[in-house]
Amino acid sequence: MFILLPPSEGKAPGGTGKWTAGSGKYGRLLRAARVQVANDLPVATAAQLKIPQTLVAVSHSANARLATGAPILPASRRYTGVVFKGLDSTGLSSAENDTANERIVMVSGLLGLVGFNDPTPDYRAPIDARTPSLGNLASWWRPTLTRALYQLDGDIVDLLPQSHRHAVVLPPGRGWTVDLVHGTVRGGHDAKYAKGRFARWLLTNDIRSWKKWRDDGWRVDVTPPSAT
Repeated sequence: MFILLPPSEGKAPGGTGKWTAGSGKYGRLLRAARVQVANDLPVATAAQLKIPQTLVAVSHSANARLATGAPILPASRRYTGVVFKGLDSTGLSSAENDTANERIVMVSGLLGLVGFNDPTPDYRAPIDARTPSLGNLASWWRPTLTRALYQLDGDIVDLLPQSHRHAVVLPPGRGWTVDLVHGTVRGGHDAKYAKGRFARWLLTNDIRSWKKWRDDGWRVDVTPPSAT
């Protein structure tokens, strides 16, 4: 079973070594596409990349470093957003980390697909951003990522937000679309945190036992795989 998660806009700074487009679990398959995105990001405007005014300088600097080999951290340490706090990505045991590395896949505007411990640079490329040559990144990535997901051997649990779901088509018969629902809370910080908690639960449970999961009023709403 593979678990699709969004990356986070919040990212830890720094790192060591140099990022290359062919690195990580999916680098060989997605290298050429990653190079295209990395080359286009530095010439995209702040508005196209949805960069807040306070982050324009640091975001453009991070994107500019991609071409020369930006420092890297494992994705599990690079991404610091609420989903990853719920997952407790830096607090997993060695065995849990191995399972997460095997099962968790992030859908990224720059990298396409990212393994849990893949070498990951700092960057700014929301999946719903636009670049001058490629247009909307979700639409541009969609054919490539769909082919990549079809090659994965096993069920795929989609915990993506809508913006990221535009970048993929789940394989027939193997793709479970999961949304979290709550009696009084809709979306926001709490929903993202609960998504991380559910992803953590999935590391040691089967998707077909989803009715068992409850967390602070949250439960799951599962759309079974389509036949076609």
